[in-house]
Amino acid sequence: MLQGFKDAEFMWGGTLPDISQQTMKAALELVDKEMNRLGFSILNQEVSSLIV
Repeated sequence: MLQGFKDAEFMWGGTLPDISQQTMKAALELVDKEMNRLGFSILNQEVSSLIV
């Protein structure tokens, strides 16, 4: 999702319009909320991979 957004900004030639920014923020919040509900933590995954 994040890479796609960055690619879209590159193709656009700069920062996307506010509606795009708001949509991306809302989408990220929904994904984060669902990941947390499922017990997944990006921080824990990154730390675990460093320890192993």
